Formats: sequence, C-alpha cells, structure tokens
Amino acid sequence: MAERANLEYVENNMGGSAHGEQESNRALLVDDHDLFRHALDVMLKGQAGFSENVHAKSLVEARQVLMAQRNRLDCAVIDLDLCGGLGIALIGELRDVYPRLPVLALATSPKPGWLSEASEAGANEVLTTAVSSEEIINTVKRLICK
Repeated sequence: MAERANLEYVENNMGGSAHGEQESNRALLVDDHDLFRHALDVMLKGQAGFSENVHAKSLVEARQVLMAQRNRLDCAVIDLDLCGGLGIALIGELRDVYPRLPVLALATSPKPGWLSEASEAGANEVLTTAVSSEEIINTVKRLICK
C-alpha cells in the first residue's frame, strides 16, 4: 500500500510517469491576441508533442495561472507587449517561481531595449513574431531539451 502511495506521488509530482512513460509537455502561453495564442497552442500540440497548454491573455491571468499550475509547466511563451503591462515583468516573476523554466519571449514590434531587457529578466530566447512558425516551434523544442 505504501509503495502504491509513493508511486502515485511520483507520478503526480515529478512530471512523467514512474512506469517510465513520458508525459507530454505543457506550456504557459501568454498573449493578448486570442488568434495568435490559439494558433501557437495548435502548433505546439501538433508539431512539438505538447498536450494541455494553459492560456493567459493578461499579466493578471498569467499570475493566476502560475499559482494554479505550480510545478506543472515545461516552458512559457510570453508576449512582451501585453495589454495592461509588459511581459518583461512577468518573466522576472517567473524566474522567482520557476528558476529553471525555459522562457521564450515574443515581440511583434519590439521597442528599443526590449529584447535585451527580456534577456536580462531571464528569457532564454527572444524572437520577433516576424520569424516563421517553424522557427518558433524549433526554438521551443530546443529550449525544453536543454
């Protein structure tokens, strides 16, 4: 009985299964544009093996999701230019909660200094949305394999 309880704890808290099966990856997708966020969700599920991604369209929602998803995320993709605040602030907060979580920051039209500020805040990679969807997917795959 104790072995079963330990096995359930490992399965529920360590990511993946104690039986050697690999659980699908799970991403936090933060973007205030519904169409882009949902397209990214579909691409990650279809091309990168992600399962149940969690969405947020604002800093407030992202903070709520972070509290609910503790230790259940494999990466985060964050828009730097969110309604109600900059994604750069969220990246810094993510580092406090998830110091090793891979973070990809995206900017549609970055303001001067944003890319370096995002890197300094803790983003592992910073891209503009002018890159191809393939480059975004490949970047996420590379980040979660590190």
